[in-house]
Amino acid sequence: MILTIDDTHFPTLTVGQTLDFALDVKVPKKRLPGESKSQFKKDVINTLLKMYNIEHTKNTLLGGSARVRGTGRAALSSDKKLRFAEKLQ
Repeated sequence: MILTIDDTHFPTLTVGQTLDFALDVKVPKKRLPGESKSQFKKDVINTLLKMYNIEHTKNTLLGGSARVRGTGRAALSSDKKLRFAEKLQ
């Protein structure tokens, strides 16, 4: 699988907000009975964060001077995982 890196990340959003934004147009119309769009998105985001072991970055801003280990450009794994998670949607 080849992932092109042409995504735009908004530096004022957190990792969780970025995934939420990416899911906005990709939530299926048919979900489990009684499951709301917001609950579906919350469940998918939590699953992706757990699956890629980046739960600690959910509330971390993507840009600016406030960085948490695992979200910067030098931290290849978390940055790539976030992009991959967005592509899965």
